[in-house]
Amino acid sequence: MSEQPKDNQAKISNHFSNTIEYWHNLYEDSTYLSQHMANRKKIVLDLVRKYAAGNTLKILDMGCGTGILTRSLLDENHYVASLDCSKQMLEKLEESLKDSNCKTFLGTVLGNVADTSFSAEYFDAIICIGVFQYQLHDDDLLREISRILRKGGFGVFTLPNLLRLNYLLDPFYYFRFFIRTIKRTLPKAMGKDIGTPNALSGEVSETLPYDKKYFMWQLNKSIEMHGLRIKKIVGFGYGPFTFWSKQIVSDKKSVAISNALDRATKRWSFMKYFSNRWVFVVEKT
Repeated sequence: MSEQPKDNQAKISNHFSNTIEYWHNLYEDSTYLSQHMANRKKIVLDLVRKYAAGNTLKILDMGCGTGILTRSLLDENHYVASLDCSKQMLEKLEESLKDSNCKTFLGTVLGNVADTSFSAEYFDAIICIGVFQYQLHDDDLLREISRILRKGGFGVFTLPNLLRLNYLLDPFYYFRFFIRTIKRTLPKAMGKDIGTPNALSGEVSETLPYDKKYFMWQLNKSIEMHGLRIKKIVGFGYGPFTFWSKQIVSDKKSVAISNALDRATKRWSFMKYFSNRWVFVVEKT
């Protein structure tokens, strides 16, 4: 039986509602992942500053979670609306802003990122961080981003990499990819509809939301089809380094190696093909 968008949406909401504290505190730990997420935040905010060019913007934090990015954007005096499918996440965000007296906060909205209630061309900028990989259909989300983004406005979103360096160096991921490929192709060969979308690494679970990885060029045609143009792609993060999915390098060393490779990526841009994640900047044409 095919996975339906509303079923996956319920899984996304349940998953993140049940892991609020983990996501809220993720940026403050000393682990490799926490450092990686903190770097992601910095890159996103730097890109917003660059393309805002000193202007105060009306921004949608699409899939805002507990509002880590929302609060930073408000600190820079942007007008920000925050959308998420988890009521508990939004309540956590509202609680964190309760005593801030922030006059540019446009409020929280409970809803589906691929089907919002905003009017067309409402926002100057949209950030959509850590969201695409959980959606069944990328085109639905790209279509909505394009619809509510004004002409000339920009969007910033992230994609996790299927060909990341630490996957390529660990035989466990070849084994897992082989198993997932068999699970996808056998039912199709038998004429059964397994309902899986278009990302190679995704897997439908009974309880968890769809979660997938990408090739860097995978969404290029869809981006163009929905009236968007890629302005910049930033690759970042290399690690943690594992063997058979077990970490073999400490978090501290992983961070040091990753930082060195990030510096090398700025010099040799081809290396971003093997980074953990990419930050895309797109413009509404």
